[in-house]
Amino acid sequence: MDVSKEEIATVWNAKVTPPFDVPSHTKYTITILENTSNIWKCRADFLYYDGMKKDYTFYLNIENGEISDTL
Repeated sequence: MDVSKEEIATVWNAKVTPPFDVPSHTKYTITILENTSNIWKCRADFLYYDGMKKDYTFYLNIENGEISDTL
């Protein structure tokens, strides 16, 4: 399905804040691990400039955009 820029709207915007320091030049990807309910389980994988990798699992409420560390 093609969507024009005029059709795209932000429903909510939430910031993921892991429990460790993440420098601004760190690359990251977010993966949805489970989406069978209105609470999605997600994982953020961080790749630091020096090659170190860390990950952070969090839960996203798709109805209101709230992010938490636990269910």
